[in-house]
This record gives sequence, C-alpha cells and structure tokens, in this order.
Amino acid sequence: MYHLFQKGDNTWALFIGHIVLEKLLKAWYVKQKENTPPFIHDLVRLSEKGNLHLDDEQKDILDTYPLSTSGGVMMITKENFIKNVPRHTQKRGFNILRTSGNG
Repeated sequence: MYHLFQKGDNTWALFIGHIVLEKLLKAWYVKQKENTPPFIHDLVRLSEKGNLHLDDEQKDILDTYPLSTSGGVMMITKENFIKNVPRHTQKRGFNILRTSGNG
C-alpha cells in the first residue's frame, strides 16, 4: 500500500486500505455477533452493526473517501475519487492507514 502511495497511485492505495479495514471490521462483527457479517462496505455502518463504539473523529477517519455500492458490489472510480477527495484528504487517509498498521 505504501509503495502505491509513493508512486502517486492514491486511489489504489486507499482502496486497499479500505479493504483491509473492512475485513478487520467484519472479523470483529463475527467475533461479537457469532454470525455472518452484513454484505455492506460502509466502514462506519459495519462498526455500528458490530457494536464497536467510535467517537466522531474515528467515524470521520473511516469516512475518508466516497464509496458507493451497487447490489453489494463496491463501486469506485478514479475520476469520482479524485473529483470528490482533495489531495490533502487523500494523504490524511493514507497516513492514518499507515500509522494504524505496518503499511
């Protein structure tokens, strides 16, 4: 992920970071609920459904970039990402992901 960001491929770097966080939140959900996690990609909603209590700053971090779904399939386009998320926000999201793991 870090290598992608260094090369300027911010979309893929944050997309992969999102996938990692989504998998962790779904694992948390399974541990808490002992049930199949919901088929959603919204990190804040996953946290809420898994009874993971987040403060406003943590929710803001999880909502770093726009994401939409269609029939449970994640839909993100590079154009939509670049248009809706300024470079400084992309860097902030990446730095948060990088410091929360080993990149």
